[in-house]
Amino acid sequence: MPRWSITPLEDAPTLARGPAGDLKYDDGHTRLWLSRPGGQLLVERLDPATGSWEPVRPAD
Repeated sequence: MPRWSITPLEDAPTLARGPAGDLKYDDGHTRLWLSRPGGQLLVERLDPATGSWEPVRPAD
């Protein structure tokens, strides 16, 4: 997955709209959602064992 910062993501095309955010990146394994309002980033990864999308916890 490439490295991202918030500013280019704000300008990137929206792939889908969720109830609280815009999907800005999806490669089939990783998704990046930008929240509305507030501009916080949510990263999800696909768990191949379950087929569900799981949030990625930020590293401390």
